[in-house]
Amino acid sequence: MPRVLQQSWISAFQKKMEDTEVPENFVWWSAVAIIGAMLKRNVWVWERFQVVPNQYIVLTGPPGVGKGSAMWPGIDIAKETKLLSIFADRVTAEKVIELLAVGGAQVPRFNPATGLTTMVADSTGLVVAPELAAFMKSGDWMFEFLCQMWDQKTYDYKLKNGTSYEIKDLSVSLLAGCVPSYLADVSKRGGVTGGFTSRVIFPYAEKPRKIINDQWGEPSKAAQQLDLDLIQDLVSISNLQGGMTVADEAKQYWKNTVTMQFTIPKLEDYDTDALANFNARIRTHILKTAIALSVSESDDLVIKKHHLEESVREVCKIRDSINLTFRNVGTSDLAPLQEKAKIIIERRGRITHNQLLALMHRDCNSEQLSRVLDILYKIEFAEYCEDRNGKSWIQYLPQKPIIGVP
Repeated sequence: MPRVLQQSWISAFQKKMEDTEVPENFVWWSAVAIIGAMLKRNVWVWERFQVVPNQYIVLTGPPGVGKGSAMWPGIDIAKETKLLSIFADRVTAEKVIELLAVGGAQVPRFNPATGLTTMVADSTGLVVAPELAAFMKSGDWMFEFLCQMWDQKTYDYKLKNGTSYEIKDLSVSLLAGCVPSYLADVSKRGGVTGGFTSRVIFPYAEKPRKIINDQWGEPSKAAQQLDLDLIQDLVSISNLQGGMTVADEAKQYWKNTVTMQFTIPKLEDYDTDALANFNARIRTHILKTAIALSVSESDDLVIKKHHLEESVREVCKIRDSINLTFRNVGTSDLAPLQEKAKIIIERRGRITHNQLLALMHRDCNSEQLSRVLDILYKIEFAEYCEDRNGKSWIQYLPQKPIIGVP
């Protein structure tokens, strides 16, 4: 089926969402997640090992920032293709395994021997969890399950009742949302050090893109046609099959830039477990995203230099916001207080001690706040200063990127 969009699928999806309040990075990564889920294991690239485009994308931010509003438009488009199994967030790990084992959506499969394409059930699916916390609480071993599903091709599982499942050509994607405070619970349950967060892209936003006061009325005919075109081109994307090639210029960029910049990190090189673990898989994240960018643009199954460059830029933005996303994570009892104080200080720019205490007095006393501020001063998040009138202030110090973006 020929494509009808006059631009990449991701660009067209961004156009669909441009007059909404949804943060732009939420829109971009939601589109990448949908493409990766639709491609399943049918498209891949080899770099040390086979990389397939399924992704775990968890939109992170406070309530009302637009996580669900970013997720559902793309999911609704994917549903219309009838080529993707979509699992609800309340489903247990055991139920996901059962659904994957019996096969969900009917997908076209080309047989080179006969030259015919037939419809077959496949063991792939997209887990949709607007509230990641609800999904994680649906099973005791959900973290372990998702870690295994991220890159395994086959999976054997035996239920307590003796029923055994063998799943082949496995592919699981995740599109979810969560509030930053939930990540503290993820840390306590081993999600950070256990490897779950290293497999996840965490787009972070603190506020909507913009406030729109007039959104009355049904979508225009142009908007409805754009939806139909997005559906048709997503069907075309889902029909792609085969290994991707990498253009010579892209290979040179990978050799000179990516492999030199992103080596396996040591924990002592970074200030948080979350950042160190994410960097351990950053090259795989870059390749998975580059696959989505390539097929979003055309059917040629070629990763070009500009695909890698854009992928590196966007993945580096995720990397550089990891400490912001996980700043509530830690074993110290002061960690939640530190997060709240950081948010207030960063948003205000500068604030007096009494003003900050007035905003936080329900969470801590003056002594606890002083301990928090002592930490923030020592890590150079903020500094104590006086103005020309002798008034004392807590001044925010803008944070520099962790590592330069190539």
